[in-house]
Amino acid sequence: IDNQRKLEARGDGVHMAPALHRGVWMWGSPEKLTPQQTEADLDFLAKWDINTVYIDISDYIDYYETSDQGKKTANIGRLQKSLRQFVEVAHRKGLAVHALAGDTLWGYSSHAYIQKTFIDFVHMYNQSVPPDGRLAGLQLDIEVYNDKSFAQNKKAALEQYIAGVQDAVAHYQSFNGSFMLG
Repeated sequence: IDNQRKLEARGDGVHMAPALHRGVWMWGSPEKLTPQQTEADLDFLAKWDINTVYIDISDYIDYYETSDQGKKTANIGRLQKSLRQFVEVAHRKGLAVHALAGDTLWGYSSHAYIQKTFIDFVHMYNQSVPPDGRLAGLQLDIEVYNDKSFAQNKKAALEQYIAGVQDAVAHYQSFNGSFMLG
């Protein structure tokens, strides 16, 4: 159903212009949502004709960098399971899901590898689940300008940020656009 017919079928008297893209960022891991919260949150978004949800998976990097292999495997497995459940419910409600991750420090060369780590995670995750569990994309929210030290040397910080983004985009392109990157 196109957006206009969906609005008319809803019959609640709310009339909004149809939009190609209406997204919401959900800060908080899907691991922290109960099945009931997931259903309620996604029902609410669908009611308001949201068509894309950006769900926070920032915890992945902590799991990835855990030295205890048993904890690492368990934590990543738990994240993947909760993410898949979230995506499947969202898809049933007509919502696309993009992974969301970010930190101010990820713009610096010392942390630039993290962007590629998340790209790898989304690619591997999507390869491991059926189509109804796949992510449509990855949104990296790297606001280097919010770091306290940014003002001390903006030029160097921005050069590092741009180099990191270029490196991440080149890495992403190796996956032939199997998901969107933003």
